[in-house]
Amino acid sequence: MNKDEYILRSLSKIKHKRWELFVVSRIIHGLLDEHGDIEFVCQQLVRRPDGRRALTDLYFPQFGVFLEIDEPQHAGEKHIEEDRSRTDDIVSAANLIEKRIAVYEVDGATAKPLLTVAREADDFLKEVLSLKQDAIAKGVFEPWDFEGRYDPKQHLERGFLSTATNPVFRYQHHALRCFGYAKGVFQRGAWTLSSDSARSVWFPRLYETASWDNELTPDGLKIVERKKDGSGGYDKITYEEKWKSRIVCARYSDNLGAVLYRFVGEFEHDPKQSDEFKRVFVRIADSVDTIAASTE
Repeated sequence: MNKDEYILRSLSKIKHKRWELFVVSRIIHGLLDEHGDIEFVCQQLVRRPDGRRALTDLYFPQFGVFLEIDEPQHAGEKHIEEDRSRTDDIVSAANLIEKRIAVYEVDGATAKPLLTVAREADDFLKEVLSLKQDAIAKGVFEPWDFEGRYDPKQHLERGFLSTATNPVFRYQHHALRCFGYAKGVFQRGAWTLSSDSARSVWFPRLYETASWDNELTPDGLKIVERKKDGSGGYDKITYEEKWKSRIVCARYSDNLGAVLYRFVGEFEHDPKQSDEFKRVFVRIADSVDTIAASTE
């Protein structure tokens, strides 16, 4: 999928939401000519400071800004407590800037004229462009490189992976390229580093599946692993821990349903917090050095 296809799919996903489509498409159209280096995500999950999850209408990750388009049915915000299938595709709302555009008058029954809503969308776009100019002036603006976002070469050149830069990979073997792996397609739960047998790269599903119920805590500092017994409870976990630590690239689905792997840190098993029915892993580092494959 190229960038054009990403934009078309993003808009297609909200085609049945009239007001949201009108506002979001106007903003995106305003970016196309001269500001295609600004990244956006439609319907991004965010975690509120109270731990609840909400689905934002438009998110700009370069600036930490998200937009809510308020319609009467929103009732303030859209929570999706019932959906844990994409729990790892969540950004924290603690330090994000929230903006809102109300498409109805204060009486909640009268729709605003389209021109009025369009002007409010234009005003919001001006704020985003101002944030871009501020970032450029400070030398911290990183243009949206859609095609290169998933390329492991950038991390090898940088020399590390960090949660601060949100590394994401399309395939497991792309993530493993950052740790000396030089073979072909890889599709397993974990890989032991050839340079350090006490460490592994782990690809867990940090959400509930048919046989496991795993989660990453809201603060990103713990992973809790539980094995389901098929009757609504949990079975004993009997495997022995093979590694001193695990570099975690969690599997998740993005806003368009594509399977990706996101680096969330390096974790180690904590026996004190674990028991026979759950394994708890605590984060020991939010960044790790990358390792180039041997040329020998």
